This record gives sequence, C-alpha cells and structure tokens, in this order.
Amino acid sequence: MAAVYPGIAALCLMARNKSTGSLLKKALLTLAFLQITAWCFDILENYYLLKWINDPVIGNEFSFYHFVVAVKWIIALSGALLAIPLALRKRRVIQKS
Repeated sequence: MAAVYPGIAALCLMARNKSTGSLLKKALLTLAFLQITAWCFDILENYYLLKWINDPVIGNEFSFYHFVVAVKWIIALSGALLAIPLALRKRRVIQKS
C-alpha cells in the first residue's frame, strides 16, 4: 500500500494539470494533499490490527478504528474516482480564428 496513496496523489496532480476550472483544480489539489492523511490512517489501521493480534481484547477502540478505516477509504476512493477520468481525458485544443 506504500505506493497507492502517492500514486493517487500523482493522478490528482496530473488531472489538475489538465483541468481548466478553478474550483476543480482546488479540489484536486486538496485531494492530492489528503492522500497523506489517508496514508497515515492506513498506518494507524495496521497498528490497531497488529495490536489486536497480540492482545485479542478490542475494548472501546473499535468505533474509532471503523472511523479511521471509513475516512481512509473515502479519501482514497474519491481521489482516485475523480482523478482517473480527468487524467485520461485529452486536453481540448482551442483554435483561434
């Protein structure tokens, strides 16, 4: 998973480069930077899983764990699903008359 989040961030930046709208460019840049948060949440998720393997008592941490996993997936999927179609489309060539 180490290359997934930087890859999604790179896709967001590539799509940002091809986009023309100001709001879309800001959204793609925000999603690119949020991939760092998703990566940190992935590391936190792995920490909880390894901790529960060593000590199978979950306690009150399970709701926070679900929150972390849900936010991680929302950030990663929204970045990928927005950036992939925009990065694959061709730039419009504006012809001057």
